[in-house]
Amino acid sequence: MEAGTVPTPTLMDLKESRGSISTFVIQKFVTLVVQTSIIALYFAVRDVKNKKRSDTEKVKNGKISVLFVNRLNNAMIGSPTVLSPRDPACEARCKMVYMYKQKEWFESVAGVYDPKLGRRGRKIKSTKDIKHYLTPIGVFPHRRHGRLLLQNSVFTIHGGKCLNVRKDEKGNEKKDLIPLPEEGGDLEKLNNGLKNKKEEFLGGKCIIPYGAKPEIL
Repeated sequence: MEAGTVPTPTLMDLKESRGSISTFVIQKFVTLVVQTSIIALYFAVRDVKNKKRSDTEKVKNGKISVLFVNRLNNAMIGSPTVLSPRDPACEARCKMVYMYKQKEWFESVAGVYDPKLGRRGRKIKSTKDIKHYLTPIGVFPHRRHGRLLLQNSVFTIHGGKCLNVRKDEKGNEKKDLIPLPEEGGDLEKLNNGLKNKKEEFLGGKCIIPYGAKPEIL
């Protein structure tokens, strides 16, 4: 299923702590919810007129889910906040986009202090630390570009690296490559795998039948 994710507004402008969202807060932020819902709806139904997509992809139902960003970050890295692009947890994941090997990644982030590593925070000190950056996180970007502003853009940054070729000529796994994301970076699988249901970060799912897509567009 194709999915569009609606970012949930937080209390960061109203409270010192960025806690859970209650019903009255969502009502106060109704404009933001409506705008981002419409954008998520566009991405969930656009396949019907997308010539680049295969016929198989075009007949999939659409789906929109509400993403509780503070819960996502709390479940993945133990930080119930909406992260900024300058956060070490974000930068360490973004570096993986341009690289393939663990050694390259480590050289780009070696010595960076991450307050979320360990119990009290510490510097990234070896390639073994890459295991801490294989999960998705929610990030609120600097909206300096017109497109980011108009789309009310927010992002999930997924750690790890999905590569088509992970084995050498002899069929052995290449151990020096950046590892795969946990659960393939699938938010729904990660959400369903949580032991404590109170920590779930996905909700408000809305299925859009394939046959309804042309009417919506």
